[in-house]
Amino acid sequence: MRYKNTEIGPVYSQPTMCLRCHLIVEMFQERDADPAKGAWQCPRCNRQYRFSHWKIKKQLAQKTKVAAENISVRPPNGALLLRRAFERHKARMTD
Repeated sequence: MRYKNTEIGPVYSQPTMCLRCHLIVEMFQERDADPAKGAWQCPRCNRQYRFSHWKIKKQLAQKTKVAAENISVRPPNGALLLRRAFERHKARMTD
């Protein structure tokens, strides 16, 4: 059986820097905030940080990590040119 949350008042975040006022504050949100439209809010300048923004950022970070693991490593263009030059030189020396 689920019990309804009986606490009243805002929910506070961990100390976070606000990008507008550049102070480290505890952001707050309403206890019954909607996950799609709700937001953390700075108590000093009232700037809102939408939940949907943080969810997108988190998903992008995971996708870039997976993409970085799947990228094949190639030598820089200069190293490739040096290798080809060395192979041509070696071919001339054996002729």
